[in-house]
Amino acid sequence: KLGHKSSKMLLLTLLLLTVTNAAVKGEKVVVDYLGEDYLVTGGCPATDKTVLRWHKFCSFFHADSTLCVTETFGRNLLTVPRFSNVCDALCRTSLTNNMSRCPKEKGKQGKQYYPKGLSLDTTPSSIR
Repeated sequence: KLGHKSSKMLLLTLLLLTVTNAAVKGEKVVVDYLGEDYLVTGGCPATDKTVLRWHKFCSFFHADSTLCVTETFGRNLLTVPRFSNVCDALCRTSLTNNMSRCPKEKGKQGKQYYPKGLSLDTTPSSIR
């Protein structure tokens, strides 16, 4: 029979495992952007150890860089968060021209993650 403290510890452990599993698999997370809460995709659903190590390394540098998508909405451009950070986005999709770091101020443009002139539609050359 489990004691009261043991029951609490078991429940806490199960809760922690559930939260950790959700973050790794890529569940929805809440991101505060310009004072508003947005539900975005977070985590990396990959099972490959190399991809997960890359994701951990990437997250060290870009964990707080929310990725936004800018779309035309009527006659206006609307920028909204889509992924919790670029590392989570790259685990799920390829970067596109309408994706950027979310701007820090309302009405500003987001910063691109890739250098100008880089074509996102072509594969890298194998010639070095």
